[in-house]
Amino acid sequence: MATTTAASALIHFIGLCVFTAQPNAPALTAGTNSPRAVFASDVRTAAQTAPAPDARRIVILPRVAHTNVEDHTALIAFRQSQLVFATGWKPAVLRRDKPAYNRDPLLYVPLHGERVRFVTNGFDGVTMMMRPLVLPSLKTLYNIENLKQEYSPPSFAAAAAVFDVPAAALSACAGGDGNRFDTELKLQSDGVLIVTSGTKTIVVRLRPGDATVIVANVPLSLAQGRFDTNASVHTMPHYSVYCAMGGVDQTTCLSKSFPEAESLSACPDTGFDPENSARAASFECSNSQWP
Repeated sequence: MATTTAASALIHFIGLCVFTAQPNAPALTAGTNSPRAVFASDVRTAAQTAPAPDARRIVILPRVAHTNVEDHTALIAFRQSQLVFATGWKPAVLRRDKPAYNRDPLLYVPLHGERVRFVTNGFDGVTMMMRPLVLPSLKTLYNIENLKQEYSPPSFAAAAAVFDVPAAALSACAGGDGNRFDTELKLQSDGVLIVTSGTKTIVVRLRPGDATVIVANVPLSLAQGRFDTNASVHTMPHYSVYCAMGGVDQTTCLSKSFPEAESLSACPDTGFDPENSARAASFECSNSQWP
């Protein structure tokens, strides 16, 4: 019988993602920590019966509908060699522009309004303390008292995706060119990570040293390592989408430039960022938090 290898699951958030508190979070109950075989029936059962994680935060990936901001695609990406199986989603090759990707390409699934959560077999039953998350605050920057209704529960109608994030180790880091705010979520795992939304499931096997799954909300052309010939017609910075989420007019938004993450430690290299692309690496496409 095959067994899994112990590894931490590292989920790396890139691009337009808003981290916010979720009230009335369910309590986390104990799980098992013993290695187990990875079979389709076993994983489906785990995804359906595992207790909801202690979702003290949610992550909103806004759908970009601003005519002057280039289109963004919300997606989940992982290496082909990590994939155990997928149902409901159909992973496709994201890019092959680097030699390493020719051997082991990045796969991705686009997101279209799903409510997504992560399931592992490594929860120890202890609710971890929330740590301050060092991300730019939309309330502080733009005086946003409330997000617009379409970015609020229960429907999150204007969200490209919403992630329930367990109360685990969240930390911000400097991604891209060193000025972009990214966020990393580290989960205990026995070597398998289940990504689930309703009837959709992806199962990835985590190998020590290569245990990263990427959640991104970025222009697809950049994620694919190619140049968007229409990029020059998009005159507004990516972060202006955050202002729109709170009903802030664009003049006010542009009068307060989004900060840069130069004071943070650099993120580990995920291999996701295209080389020689300032737009992909720019602080304009940073994570944020509200309030």
